[in-house]
Amino acid sequence: DGYKRMTDILRTSLVFDSFDHLYRALAVIESKIEILRIKDRFQPKIVPFGYRDILINFYCPGSEIICELQLQHEIFYDHKQKSHEIYKKARLFDRGGENLAYSYAQQFAKHQIPDNQDIYSYYESNAGSAPAAA
Repeated sequence: DGYKRMTDILRTSLVFDSFDHLYRALAVIESKIEILRIKDRFQPKIVPFGYRDILINFYCPGSEIICELQLQHEIFYDHKQKSHEIYKKARLFDRGGENLAYSYAQQFAKHQIPDNQDIYSYYESNAGSAPAAA
């Protein structure tokens, strides 16, 4: 029965150029199939940093295999690989309901990134250099 815990054997993504279209698609999907779980990871309280999408799990028709559908906005999808690498590393710092990497970044690094600069270009231009403690 281990396969019942696997939620992404069959996975695909739909990429949208607007949040309006993305959420309209979600409404259509919810009206057409029985949903097991939805994670709206565009909400910062759910995912404090990194990659964003809406994750939908449902049974593959006629089976007990759980499928995963990701609704993605192109602004996040374009950086998915980099975001996922950061996310995998940051998950290692989850301790007692807090992510120590996120807390550190909020306290010492966030103020160093100009408001008008894309985080990925900042990261690439400063790769290898740790932010100085405030």
